[in-house]
Amino acid sequence: PLSFENSALEVQLVQMQDDFSKLQDDYRDMDRYIGERLDELNSQLAEQKRSANLSEGHAAVLEGLLDFHEEQGRLTSNYWKTQCEKRDES
Repeated sequence: PLSFENSALEVQLVQMQDDFSKLQDDYRDMDRYIGERLDELNSQLAEQKRSANLSEGHAAVLEGLLDFHEEQGRLTSNYWKTQCEKRDES
């Protein structure tokens, strides 16, 4: 009976060691996959940040141009208004 129990425990131990080894392999595979996926996502995030920064810069330039053209329009309008007033006074 004791040798039968020892034999059963040895079989169980071998099976548990095999299961443990497979779990370790699965863990390593999963760890590698997650690391690769994390690298991909970090790369995508960096690209999105670069794109957002470029877009913000472009928007700032366009805003500056809008301000410039609005001011230019006001100055031109004032110039011609003054010219018309001078002409009307003479």
